Amino acid sequence: MTSPSELETVARYHAWMGRQLLDAAGWVQEERLTSSARSHGSVLETLRHIADVAQSWRNTAEGSPELTVQEMEHFADLPSLRAFWQQEDERLLKWVRSLDPTDVERDVAGPRKRTVPIWQVVFHIVNHRVEHGNEIGWALTELGQSPGDLGFMHYLDVERGSSIPWGSTEAFYHPH
Repeated sequence: MTSPSELETVARYHAWMGRQLLDAAGWVQEERLTSSARSHGSVLETLRHIADVAQSWRNTAEGSPELTVQEMEHFADLPSLRAFWQQEDERLLKWVRSLDPTDVERDVAGPRKRTVPIWQVVFHIVNHRVEHGNEIGWALTELGQSPGDLGFMHYLDVERGSSIPWGSTEAFYHPH
């Protein structure tokens, strides 16, 4: 069974990954973010799609109305999308932190009338950002602004203040 503390860890990873992506995107000229084709249109449109899916699943699971497509279109540039994204990450963390151990298995209604346990909603939100976040990471790298390593283990190293960079041979070789 997944615990609330495990859900909080993945929600914090979700927020950290978002900051990495948005920070890298902030160094790219806006017209390049809107002209580079990706799975949901441009880089900027794919970033907006990631935010839209996160808010729709969280809102629906909490019993709140999700934002409409028209409302999401208000986030047409990176600064407005960044502000919304940061607020949404904070809302997700606040919601996850409010859960008790019995809540994580509780079924909730998701978008499109799906019924799933809360832990699956959180995992879907996080995995969706990972899926498209890696796509955007490659796109930003092609545009000259890599977000760096976006992996979960790297995030844990950063959070713990590890001095050994993930992927370093030093992490695996310990002479005696």
